[in-house]
Amino acid sequence: MAGSPQFKVFDGAGTYQAACKEPAAAALLTSMYGPGSTVRNGHAKRDTVWTQGPDADGDVADIGYDDIEALMYYRIARRVPAEALRTTISTLSAQANAALASGDTDTYHQRVDEMIEVQDRYIDKHGNLPGRQL
Repeated sequence: MAGSPQFKVFDGAGTYQAACKEPAAAALLTSMYGPGSTVRNGHAKRDTVWTQGPDADGDVADIGYDDIEALMYYRIARRVPAEALRTTISTLSAQANAALASGDTDTYHQRVDEMIEVQDRYIDKHGNLPGRQL
């Protein structure tokens, strides 16, 4: 039995339009929907792996679908450590808030220090926090 299509296509207005199993097919659809249309590896905006149209400098990307496919897979692979960071920070934050609510300020401060340490290690390894560019 085949799995669900991984790549979701949204038009420039953010309306879900299609799902594809192949990233190059999804990118081809974004060219039909025009500038601002996206391919996502999921439904959330944070899952965007390709946006059709001009880049930040206003230049239109002049690359083939094979290169776009490789770029999408690169972005997906790079996101895995970012998702792990978000999960770790979320867990530590919940623990810190619970400790503070119960009046345990020592545990609260330990969890906050752990969050800072986790973020610092991520920055040392990846250059910046997810979603931020140097």
